[in-house]
Amino acid sequence: MHTQPLDGDQWTVRAVGDLAAVPDHIRGLVFPARVPGCVHLDLIRAGVLRHPNLGYAEREQEWIGRTDWRYERGFVVEPGSPTPGCVSFGCLDTVATVELNGQQIGSAENFHMPHAFNALPAVREGENLLTVTLRAPVPFVERAHAEHARLPYNGDFLRWAPFNMLRKPACNFGWDWGPRVATSGIAGSVTLQIGLRARGACGMPVVRRDPAGRWVVEVVTEGPADVPDIQGVELRLIRDGEEISGTTQPPGEVVEGVAKIERHRLIVEDPELWWPRGYGERPIYELHCIRRRAGDEFESRWPVWFRTLMLDNSADDIGSAFTIRVNGRPVFCRGANWIPDALFPTEATPERIRARVRQAADANMNMLRVWGGGLYEQDAFYEACDELGIMVWQDFPYACALYPDELRPSWDGAAMEAGWQMVRLRQHPSIVLWCGGNECVEGYQHWGWKSCTPRHTDWGLGIWCRELPRIVARFDPTVPYWPNSPWSGGPLAGEHGPARVDPEQIADVRDPDRGDRHTWDLHFEDVRKLVPRFVSEFGRIAPACERTLHEAEVFGEALADAPASTAPAAWPREAPPWIDTTRAALEHRLRQTGGTKVAYDPVLPDHFRHPATDLRAWLWQTQILQCRALTTHIEWLRANAPRCMGALLWQLNDCWACQSWSIIDGAGRPKPAWYAVRRAFEQRLLTIQPLGRGADSPTQQGRGLSGPPAEALSIVLVNDTDETAGAPCRVRRMTFGGGVLAARELPLGAAPRTNAILSDLAALVGAPDDLSTECLVAEWGAHRACWFWDRDLRLHLPDDPLTGEWSPGADGLMLRLRARALAKDIIIGADLLGEHARADDNSFTLLPGETREVRIGGVAACALPVAEFVRCASGPASSCGTDGPATGGGV
Repeated sequence: MHTQPLDGDQWTVRAVGDLAAVPDHIRGLVFPARVPGCVHLDLIRAGVLRHPNLGYAEREQEWIGRTDWRYERGFVVEPGSPTPGCVSFGCLDTVATVELNGQQIGSAENFHMPHAFNALPAVREGENLLTVTLRAPVPFVERAHAEHARLPYNGDFLRWAPFNMLRKPACNFGWDWGPRVATSGIAGSVTLQIGLRARGACGMPVVRRDPAGRWVVEVVTEGPADVPDIQGVELRLIRDGEEISGTTQPPGEVVEGVAKIERHRLIVEDPELWWPRGYGERPIYELHCIRRRAGDEFESRWPVWFRTLMLDNSADDIGSAFTIRVNGRPVFCRGANWIPDALFPTEATPERIRARVRQAADANMNMLRVWGGGLYEQDAFYEACDELGIMVWQDFPYACALYPDELRPSWDGAAMEAGWQMVRLRQHPSIVLWCGGNECVEGYQHWGWKSCTPRHTDWGLGIWCRELPRIVARFDPTVPYWPNSPWSGGPLAGEHGPARVDPEQIADVRDPDRGDRHTWDLHFEDVRKLVPRFVSEFGRIAPACERTLHEAEVFGEALADAPASTAPAAWPREAPPWIDTTRAALEHRLRQTGGTKVAYDPVLPDHFRHPATDLRAWLWQTQILQCRALTTHIEWLRANAPRCMGALLWQLNDCWACQSWSIIDGAGRPKPAWYAVRRAFEQRLLTIQPLGRGADSPTQQGRGLSGPPAEALSIVLVNDTDETAGAPCRVRRMTFGGGVLAARELPLGAAPRTNAILSDLAALVGAPDDLSTECLVAEWGAHRACWFWDRDLRLHLPDDPLTGEWSPGADGLMLRLRARALAKDIIIGADLLGEHARADDNSFTLLPGETREVRIGGVAACALPVAEFVRCASGPASSCGTDGPATGGGV
């Protein structure tokens, strides 16, 4: 089958229909358009719209989502040439009517799947005009919401549109980390399809194990039933240029009718397996499918991988497990949630996506959860995860709402969407779990939705507990399915189950002893009150890097206006006065309910003795809080393995310059928390934890723990490797000035994939004499853990403990830091030194007398004093040695 692409710049776009919301300077104009793309990008290229990432431009574009739009382009069918039989769209966004030469040939209401329309009734020789009219998405969902039961959805009080009324990314209408940018456009490629599908066309391979335990690679060939059959199909498996021996079975399950379908199987003995990152290699095989007929030969090639999957949620003496098993081995999932990486799909280029997945791998992650409020990701995402060993928890795109699964005919297409996406993605070994959606059942149980949900609707349960399990079993049976996140158990109706699922039979999704849990109800030290079986969401908010905020024109002159006054003796309970100069800018980029007054004002005074005296110090204190919160949560969960077998923080990435829970900001810059997470996710981790003892221990019960006494502290060595870990462990109780009050050295070792615990530290080095001036330090090889008995608010941290100096480096600059006294939570603002500046380490603590060299790559010179971009919990660093600009080479 021959295809003719219709992508590119030959399109136009204009507003149509009711133009009341359209600005006067745009009304009636026709703009050049680019496909794939969207209206926003077309207007930005035309110079009539600012990008929503800049300043307050988000407010200037909301009318786009309330306006109908029409795309047009012409194409020519040369006389005597084959007639195009079909027009295919990779993605229509979203409520579309497609016309060819003024005749409607199709319509669509689903962003998440391609669409193909019969062109034969309308196509003609010579000039043709293809028209795509897109209805305004915001009025569409508002009308549907009013007409169909007003099913509740998250964010209704925040002016988010009712996203649950349309198969379109929910976050497109606004979220607590993103702007309201409701798009319209042709977001995928457009092609004319000419001629019949090639005889013997070959589908993507499926790899599975048969009941006898043999590896089977299966390929389906399809062709018209009214033509002679192809003479043969040969399957060859290649690795590193050499053919891997296998046994080909005769074709089976031949279906005669309009099409002839044959299943061809290759039996492979003992292939090398695909393993997640940190568990083994990921060998790539290539399957060659060769089809022969009448002397002609057609060949298709695909990458092939071998692995088995299981979700172990078996009952135990605690409740029920939640453990991903790959090739039979339990895997502790270290990772993050993934959101769409750009406001507009075409801005998330394959190169950008691969770079972001690489950053996850570099942070020692082995799993990313594609969150249900976004979209099925592009091929580059899954290919990168395959190669890097990043397991993918794939949500179906349902999130934070109740869905009208029995109220609108268009929902019938949801089954087709799910099936199509599974066929597209099932060859990727990185996909280890299909999940029905995000926080939908939790909203029903805990957000007050039950009382306002009509009794006659399943509100989505039919989708998650009946339809999707059936579709997964049909199209991707080798990958386990989970109905929602969080989920603690409940009935799955299946293909032959009851017509309705009783919501009263669904367990409380906040049960920490069963299934996965989101822990948004716990913060900082309170996370130690629970040990869930798997935590699929937790996090702490913080702003983007300062340079990213300025590049997005967030503050304007606010930074210069913020006064640098002498710090008061203690934090006021309200925000410092200077923040009023930046409050509006900060609030515009913070969508958490309550804004900065909730996210920061009551929190910062509880953690720091002194208020920030300028915007930069305030930004850095918020970064320190994010580092501490994530480190505390991750280390607690890992210390409690194997009861807990997963920690997925919210969230990895961002789509614009904002304040959010991400550890990589919208410009792709790692926040300080990225470095803290990288350290907390190392395969070998040393941590000090109040694990407690006896029946009341969270490790035993998953229940309350508050203010643990010093004698409850333990050292935990997490060994998530296949090698035995053993070395002496040195424990010191010391003062912030460097005095050693007590010290012991003991052997500490852990078998592969286990934790080792050294209990009762008070018996080793004694209880603290003064909680405000002492800390515990444990060292095992190159690994270190520190414990402070209170928050900084009540600690007597040394003033001015840190000095720094520059020196030239071969491929950047070297920053040499020295601690005169305890320098807790050092943050390096490398972004302030240049657009591409990156530090190789960040977010760490130095003990008295220690030095550390940090390389700053991507920058050749620095004119800033060290105090401008290096700070710790007790204040900025001071310069020593080199006071003037430093220069380096090789950048």
